[in-house]
Amino acid sequence: MKFCIIPKSRNNFKPNIKKDELIRILTLAFGRAFKNIISVLEVNIGFFNNVFVIEMKNQEKYVLRIAPMDPRILSHEKHLLRREYSIQPHLSVISKFIPQVVLADFTHKITPYDYLLQKFIPGENWFNCQDKLSNEQSSCLWGQLGLLSKKIHSVEGEFYGFPYPGANYNNWSDFLIGLVNGVEEDRNRFNLDSFRTDETISIIKHSQDVINEIGKPKLLHGDLWKRNVLIDLSGNHPKITGILDSERAFWGDPLAESIFHLENVSDTFWEGYGFKRLNEKDRYRMKVYRLIHLYNEILYCIRLGIKPHPQWRAEITNILDQFD
Repeated sequence: MKFCIIPKSRNNFKPNIKKDELIRILTLAFGRAFKNIISVLEVNIGFFNNVFVIEMKNQEKYVLRIAPMDPRILSHEKHLLRREYSIQPHLSVISKFIPQVVLADFTHKITPYDYLLQKFIPGENWFNCQDKLSNEQSSCLWGQLGLLSKKIHSVEGEFYGFPYPGANYNNWSDFLIGLVNGVEEDRNRFNLDSFRTDETISIIKHSQDVINEIGKPKLLHGDLWKRNVLIDLSGNHPKITGILDSERAFWGDPLAESIFHLENVSDTFWEGYGFKRLNEKDRYRMKVYRLIHLYNEILYCIRLGIKPHPQWRAEITNILDQFD
């Protein structure tokens, strides 16, 4: 059995998982079939969890994801894998694109970390291979992603906020205020200059009628963009094969979905999703969502030791000034 573990510095956000920890986890997961494992290879993808690909003698593959226990975890990132496990049944509308959970262990009896073992979904990462795609191929994929996003956003929930064990609320505005309060806690923890979060909270509080006018809570993936999409380029037309990392899913307004703030979506996305003409209240809410997204982008960079784009703070100032 071959093990490949990527060494990490003390300052690395991801933990150093030891070989004996992996053996204990995989023994619990596979039992007698443990002897059929050929390799356990850590892959350097993503910015949060440790990820290992396990290959078996019968050529089946699995993915082991191990969550960090680092003090730099942001306020809204607590218990992410537990939240992903809770949200799985609600993603049944796109079940063939979601990695199936084989084992979830949050007991910390054999390792101090939460972890999920999931079935491997083959495919190339869309983000990593986007430069080699033709315009026609990209348009085709955007149309598929629009349809999948529509299916996710069609699922109705009973509350606003995060799935168990995350915080949930009776009102959408209360959830947004909770997020911004968390941003302020993180900003103070990282000793950063003001984000003007007090102004954002004031805006939400004074426009609760507009903010809460979204109807029933809908399911959002929470981290939907090219980095979390797997594709197959082997046929005549590209196909999406997987939607990964649903640990940031939550219930709320589909217009707060990450893809609308991380990507310049193609026109063909809207053909699959169904074009929605934004009214004045939609655009108002979108500005609030954009502020929260920008706050978190800055915090993610600081957490990773990366200098945030200076235009993000400039955009925050510009958006807040528009509310005056």
